[in-house]
Amino acid sequence: MKYKNIKITKRTDNRWQARIKYQGKYKYIYGKTQLECLNKLKNELKYYKLENVKRNKYTLTQWLDKWQKLYKENKVSIGTKQIYKNLRNKYIDKLLGHYEIEKITALKIMEFLNSIQAKRQKEKVYTLLHDAFNKATINKIIKDNPMLIVEKPKHEKKQNRAFTIQEELNFIEQCELNNYGDYFLVTLYQGLRKSETLNIYINDVDFENNKLSINQKEDERYRIKTKQSIRTIPLFNRTKNILEKHKNAVGRIFNISQKKIYEEFSNICKKANIQNATIHTLRHTFITRCIENNIPLKIVQQWAGHSTSKMTNEVYTHINKEFEDKYINQFDTLFDTLFKDKKNK
Repeated sequence: MKYKNIKITKRTDNRWQARIKYQGKYKYIYGKTQLECLNKLKNELKYYKLENVKRNKYTLTQWLDKWQKLYKENKVSIGTKQIYKNLRNKYIDKLLGHYEIEKITALKIMEFLNSIQAKRQKEKVYTLLHDAFNKATINKIIKDNPMLIVEKPKHEKKQNRAFTIQEELNFIEQCELNNYGDYFLVTLYQGLRKSETLNIYINDVDFENNKLSINQKEDERYRIKTKQSIRTIPLFNRTKNILEKHKNAVGRIFNISQKKIYEEFSNICKKANIQNATIHTLRHTFITRCIENNIPLKIVQQWAGHSTSKMTNEVYTHINKEFEDKYINQFDTLFDTLFKDKKNK
């Protein structure tokens, strides 16, 4: 097999090999399979092509265009691409884009970051620039990476919460009166992410065996978050009752826009007298109920599609006060009994 006149051959040790010549030296590329070797070869040729570009000729905007095409084009969702676009249009291209990338110093970047008032936006800009400058250094577009001495902006994430039992009951009641309520109830009952519920097709639902498959679909708008997110989970009875109403659905079961989701969620919460909640609160609530009812953490992790049980335990569980009071009373009763027994003896 050849790629751009470079042979890919099989070695005696069953590995595949390609050889490229650059600046008078040979470099060997190996792969366990022919396809793996081919992909590695393509990546190497991209790097060498970049190395032939004269230094100091890239503006930051020009490099970011190339960085996105090489490293992000087929690896991030449409939503993430839109975030990149917004950050660049509002901040980066406008204030730093015209500078030659080699001439952008750490001081200039820190001054630029300090000019961004929104803390979350500042953190996102930092993350984007950190990766872009790192790739520029690897590809020898710049000699030194200024981001190595730029401090990462601190942003305290807003702590989400779970519904109380009464809030959950109120929320369910209002969902049953809302035309889009089934979407929110499935999200709550299964502990799904917003995009995961939108991504459900009727053939993902196994009514006979009570299973629900969370799969990656071709539509990038609903890209699955991680490999652990692709999973098969139990189809709980109350979810099954809802989905049976949608058995004749063609394509995605819930055809609802992102804008409509936020509008209807706000309407439902308002009518249910629920404050300080987000759509992700539904997922928090599901996981919290599992923990409160002593479902093993490893099982909850699998249902939620988390990569580690630590994430499930530390990030998503919020024991409600009524459950905490229950355990306080249980603890007090236990010791009262022990000391009483000891005193009587």
